[in-house]
Amino acid sequence: MTDTNNTLANTLNERGKRYGNFAGQAAIAQAIKAAMYSACDSSKLAPDQREALAMIANKLGRILNGDPNYADSWIDIAGYAKLVADRLEAVTEEKVTVHNPNMPDRDVLIARHILVKHPEEAECAAAYYEHFRRTWGLSAAQALYLANKKLVADRLEAVTA
Repeated sequence: MTDTNNTLANTLNERGKRYGNFAGQAAIAQAIKAAMYSACDSSKLAPDQREALAMIANKLGRILNGDPNYADSWIDIAGYAKLVADRLEAVTEEKVTVHNPNMPDRDVLIARHILVKHPEEAECAAAYYEHFRRTWGLSAAQALYLANKKLVADRLEAVTA
């Protein structure tokens, strides 16, 4: 039993050095959560969104109470956000296909790999992809990357115009 107590004490000591006093971290995380949930109707959030926000609040509490230069905490925040974003993008892909039953198969395939936010962008995304493949002889991955960048630039230009 002494080995277990020593191991636990060592672990808590290491975590305390990295994240600060647990009571302080908990107070910060709870304040962040209270602010989040008082600012919105959390019933609009899916379970994975609520959980990701809760975990991000915990990570923010650790950063603010402890070592702000510990990269793992920042990576964890990005990871939770990415999990939700990946699910949402999958839903968007389904909507593009459903809302465009007459779209050529090639356009559907390309739209699924490009950050298409609205169904009407699919044809434009496919044209950018084809342009970068044919004109510059780029690989599929390079063409997808540039088509995504061009769509984002188009959106920014539309917003700032």
